[in-house]
Amino acid sequence: MARHDASNPAELRLEGELTVWRAGELRNALATALASGTDVALDLGGVEAADAAGLQLLCAVHQTAAARGHTLRVRLGAAVSQAAQRAGLRPRVGCRSGCLWTGEEG
Repeated sequence: MARHDASNPAELRLEGELTVWRAGELRNALATALASGTDVALDLGGVEAADAAGLQLLCAVHQTAAARGHTLRVRLGAAVSQAAQRAGLRPRVGCRSGCLWTGEEG
């Protein structure tokens, strides 16, 4: 489930799964956060499982935010960090601005 902070649509907390089965729902929630026109804060601490589709979605959102001149601040959480490690994602490989996997903003 994706939850927006009612007072700040650019703050989003994801809970449950960050998987292919929820990619469409999550893409819409993340697009809403990006459309706020400000920096986006994304809390993934409540994510219990993640797969390659979810990780790819995060990278795409990170790149979109950077292209629009905004910062994507992410709290990865254990499940997402472990999924990135299992997927072999390495810091700075393919990153244009900052790196999601090192915690750098961009």
